Amino acid sequence: MSILRYAAGVPAVAAVVATLYGGLSYVNGLQNTIELNEKTIMVMQTSADADADKFNMLISNNHRELTNMIKSLETGTKNTIDMIETGAESALANEVEKLSIKVSSNTLAHAQAREELVIQVADLHTSINRAVLLGEALRDQLYLKASESELRAMEQSYYKLSDSINQMKYDLKEMTRQLNGGY
Repeated sequence: MSILRYAAGVPAVAAVVATLYGGLSYVNGLQNTIELNEKTIMVMQTSADADADKFNMLISNNHRELTNMIKSLETGTKNTIDMIETGAESALANEVEKLSIKVSSNTLAHAQAREELVIQVADLHTSINRAVLLGEALRDQLYLKASESELRAMEQSYYKLSDSINQMKYDLKEMTRQLNGGY
């Protein structure tokens, strides 16, 4: 009698073990997905850092060019003062005209560089925010899917156990009937 009791519990134990194995396999898959997403986010962040370095290099180059132009203006100014002292007023007028052309072209280049800088910073900011939002959305979806899967697995386990218990009731009734002499 005790052997039958233990034999009747084997399907219930098997159902619990199968449910646990399925749940663990699913959680392991989710962890692998999370690790892959973390690696993708790190790659995106490295790319953003590289873009920031390029941006800084562009600013540094523009600063160098502006510094060189200022030095050129200073040199031109010194030459102009020397010409004034020697009485070459026509040469001074030519130099002033050249300097105004250089200053206006420098002002345009500086304004264009500033506009490009603002656009690139805005794009970089948008990309970073998009990556952060994507990561958060992926995390939330993974948590939601895990919760739904756990609920489905528990429901399946409940129904399997319920079926097993009902079958055990019928088996006990049948055994009782046979022990009492049958029909």
